[in-house]
Parts: sequence; structure tokens; C-alpha cells
Amino acid sequence: MGGLVTDGAVRDSISLKEYGFPVYSAATTAKQGPAEFWPWQVNAAVQCGGVLVRPGDAIVGDDDGAVVVPRILVDEVIQIAREREEVEEVIKAQLIEEQCSPGKYYPLNDATWKLFEEKTGKHHDHLVDLRSGKVVEFVNDEIEKLQKNIAKKLGYKLVDHRLELYCVPIKKKD
Repeated sequence: MGGLVTDGAVRDSISLKEYGFPVYSAATTAKQGPAEFWPWQVNAAVQCGGVLVRPGDAIVGDDDGAVVVPRILVDEVIQIAREREEVEEVIKAQLIEEQCSPGKYYPLNDATWKLFEEKTGKHHDHLVDLRSGKVVEFVNDEIEKLQKNIAKKLGYKLVDHRLELYCVPIKKKD
């Protein structure tokens, strides 16, 4: 077990974190509970904080809280998180350099992506959800390589491009 997530209250949460055992609870308390707790079920779906958690789901947390990542989305979320972390590093460095408000680049906007592309030489693309209108911005090195190779095979050097994928959500089976 790598930590504790509970709708209940926890005592000594700071000490537990100092032991390297992260705790995410609805509250803290000085009240001491029973000496032992026995689980009613193992590997069963539970509700915590109004969120359904199923066996195999990943729980990811930091000092700001915890989130549930459904098992089927874990690999995709890891990829998106790595890409976002790369963007975040560029933004942090730029904020230090400019001494400006984070609002210039957050939430992610055209200025953010322009900065990212200038600093890294990487390009971002868009996926447009036709039902909700939501636009997902992403970076994919394989797509970038493929576009450069296509241009080269056709006798061109790629200098810029715009890729927008228009999509509808797929219902995923658990």
C-alpha cells in the first residue's frame, strides 16, 4: 500500500507523511479510534469523496489532493502528464525570466503554445470534440516525425503545419 485515501478523518497525518506514507482525508482529528480496523471487502468498487474507485484504478496524489485514474486510461494519462510536465517546465523558466504573472500563460492559451514551440522546437496539435466543442491540445513526437518524412519524400522541407483532428467520444468498456 502506498498511502491512504479516505472520506473519514485521520489523526497524525503530518507524522504519517513524514514516514513516507501519504494521507488524503476529508478531515483531521485529535480523536483516537479503535485499535484495529478490519476491511469488509477486498478488491471491490467503493465510493470515496463521491468518486467511484474500482479495483485496478490508479490513485495519484500530491499536496493539492488526489485523483482517480480509471485503469483503462492509465497509460494515456501518463503520456499526457509527461507532455504537460514538459510544457510546465518551459512556462516556469519563462515566468522566472520575465518576472510576469502566471496568468500570461495559464490557463494554457495561444501564448503558452507559441512559447513552448519557440523554446523547444516542438509543435502542438488539436483534437476537437464535435459534441462538446472541447479542444484538446497535444504534442506527439511520432506525428511530428511522420509529417517531416512525408514532406521529405515528396521533395519538401516542412517549415510549419496545422493539424486538427475532429472527433466524437467513444464509449469505453470497463
